[in-house]
Amino acid sequence: MSVVGGENAMDTLQGWFKELYADKEIKLVPDAAWLTKNIPFNKSEAGLGNVYHQPVVLTQEQGFTYAGASAGAFALQSPIAAVLKDAQVQGAQLLLRSQIDYESLARAANTKASFGEASRLLVENMMEAMAKRLELMFLYGRSPTGIGTVNANTTTSATFVVAAAQWAPGLWAGMEGAKIHICTMAGTYPAQTYTRVSASGGATVSSVAFSTRSITIGATISATAGDVIFLYGTIADAASGTISYNEAQGLDSIIEYQDTTLFNINNATYGLFKGNKPSSFAALSVTNILNGLLPAIGKGLMEDVTLLCSNTAFQGLVNPTVDPVAVGASGYNKVGAMLTKTQGESLTLGANSVTIIGAQGRVTVQPHLFVKDKDIFAFPKKGLMRVGATDMTFNTPGAKGGEFFLHRPDNAAYELRCYANQGLFSPVVGKLTKMTLS
Repeated sequence: MSVVGGENAMDTLQGWFKELYADKEIKLVPDAAWLTKNIPFNKSEAGLGNVYHQPVVLTQEQGFTYAGASAGAFALQSPIAAVLKDAQVQGAQLLLRSQIDYESLARAANTKASFGEASRLLVENMMEAMAKRLELMFLYGRSPTGIGTVNANTTTSATFVVAAAQWAPGLWAGMEGAKIHICTMAGTYPAQTYTRVSASGGATVSSVAFSTRSITIGATISATAGDVIFLYGTIADAASGTISYNEAQGLDSIIEYQDTTLFNINNATYGLFKGNKPSSFAALSVTNILNGLLPAIGKGLMEDVTLLCSNTAFQGLVNPTVDPVAVGASGYNKVGAMLTKTQGESLTLGANSVTIIGAQGRVTVQPHLFVKDKDIFAFPKKGLMRVGATDMTFNTPGAKGGEFFLHRPDNAAYELRCYANQGLFSPVVGKLTKMTLS
């Protein structure tokens, strides 16, 4: 490769890459990846591959003594200490490989500006793809319903339909070329067994029909209604057996872990470490949201909450407010927005988020591209953290000097890798809520 400014061009390109991207990758995370962008990352002190430890308070001190008036030198009850347990979580590894040919880099080796122009699209696409996969893991990692379920029996067909309740258009956007597994599940979650319907090596998504929720793959399958769809690689690639995951737990899984061991703590014994699943309701409304939070409030939730829902559910909350007459559906209170407008002023309607004041504090309702249509997740923002060995990075683990570009052994190209080692964790699982729309 040519020489730039008297220095080896590859060394220069490595330096430019570090300056332009390596120290700024978090800023490139798209807004659609809400959890990845807004939940802080706590680096494990133990290092790569080790367990993150967090003491969790599960009960209060109980050594009280009551005595009536004139009880004299009454006897004291024995102390009953609060129970603290060591919660443990391991980050899952995720790595994305991309490549750029020698010629493109050679042409970009004239100036930092030309290098930035040539590399920007590749880097932005990598960051968007990586952030999306992490976000899907933080939402639906190890979920009993994966990234969706099959709507109806499908016999020797290359096309299947995703169940309406499990559909998230943003989740499937741009997924052409991705590999998936489809499995028939048996047993009680999380101790389930599976039989893989798709072939070994995964089925490749060839097209997505958003209007019908239809997914076409590169091979025929015979699936049953309720079969679970997993991203390829998130579960073991075996024909059948006890389910084994390669990803970390997401919000859905953390809350669905009922009466079992979660993060090394048995929540069948300690109810403060068990998520809340109130009864489903027909529509997202202020009353339903506040009622849905009552179980968490009963466990000590007295702080501001973020509520993530699908765009479809969000519109069902906003539309009756801004245009109650047009909506006019039964079950909606025709409150409407009070409008004041003088001549010459513009009128703006709608919202990209909604704030509700509840008994525990503020509830910020935030639409999320990847949340399934019938799912609603509510949590105190300070009640979640991302933990692990490293946040998203282009640095090769263990490498020194910022070696970002690797030679492809059999192609005239360089390889660029994006890596993360992390998982989602909550020390206050009892304050997490999953609501569902019926």
